[in-house]
Amino acid sequence: MFRLQHIAPSIIGPGLRLRGELSFERGVIVGGTVQGAIATSGCVHLTATGSVSGAVRADAMVIEAGGRFEGKVTIGEATGLLPREEKGGPFRRRRTA
Repeated sequence: MFRLQHIAPSIIGPGLRLRGELSFERGVIVGGTVQGAIATSGCVHLTATGSVSGAVRADAMVIEAGGRFEGKVTIGEATGLLPREEKGGPFRRRRTA
């Protein structure tokens, strides 16, 4: 079972657009748009309004329903998907009994 235990003190808010190679010491919440690589020893939390196009290297990653991600992910600890209201997107969950 995935448990979010990371603190993400950096925030890329809705309406903010960043391009390039970004590095965060303790994680990041992405509610805006990132075009480029993200590296952190913490968690990358992609909100419903967030968009990332590029490589992600992190200890953990959470993608909310509506969040958009395109690229390669390297995860050190765990990956979590919050419940989706709509079908589709680049991720699929297997149902377990």
